[in-house]
Amino acid sequence: MHAHEHEEVHAEDCLRDEECRCEERQYRIILGVALPTFLVELCGGYLGGSAALLGDAAHVFVDALGVWATIMVARSVRERPHEEHEIRIRGAHQQGRLILLTAIMVAVEGFDHWARPQEMRSALVLAVALLGLGANLLQIWLLSRSQKNKTSGILRLHLVSDLLTSCGVIGAAVLTRATGLLWLDPLFAVLIALYIFWCGVNVLVHAEQPHHH
Repeated sequence: MHAHEHEEVHAEDCLRDEECRCEERQYRIILGVALPTFLVELCGGYLGGSAALLGDAAHVFVDALGVWATIMVARSVRERPHEEHEIRIRGAHQQGRLILLTAIMVAVEGFDHWARPQEMRSALVLAVALLGLGANLLQIWLLSRSQKNKTSGILRLHLVSDLLTSCGVIGAAVLTRATGLLWLDPLFAVLIALYIFWCGVNVLVHAEQPHHH
């Protein structure tokens, strides 16, 4: 009887280990999409003179940090499976604090552009923002194929919020191009910052809630 129970426990541990390894691989692919997207948006934001796109780039960078954190969480769960719940909660809190920090950075950049308006190369900003939108959709699709747990749920909040941020940048570029009003871009940047801040608070609240499969 004891040998049979031991075999069952060993089989469960092997299955969990394989699930965590698959989870890590999926997150590494998502990270591979996020990093070049961040670099492209960062360059596009500076060259295009868009505070909103720079804010989106900062959000993507935090997404990348969040993905890296999820990889570390998955690895820790694999090494200490009996502490999974506590590990995932700590990881969620770290991601929530990162998002709040990003919101502050984006708000500062937006107010700076508002105080010192500059010409925006809207065509460039629009092209880069559309590229970022495509990258967001790809990451969300990749995440949908991974294991469902608290960590992936928090990461999904990251990515969906970034998707909506990209939509905001596109809206700012289109309206600025149509009207020539330079204050629209920093306005969108500040609105994006407020939305990111709300997402951060939501992540911290979500971290304390039990995960439902």
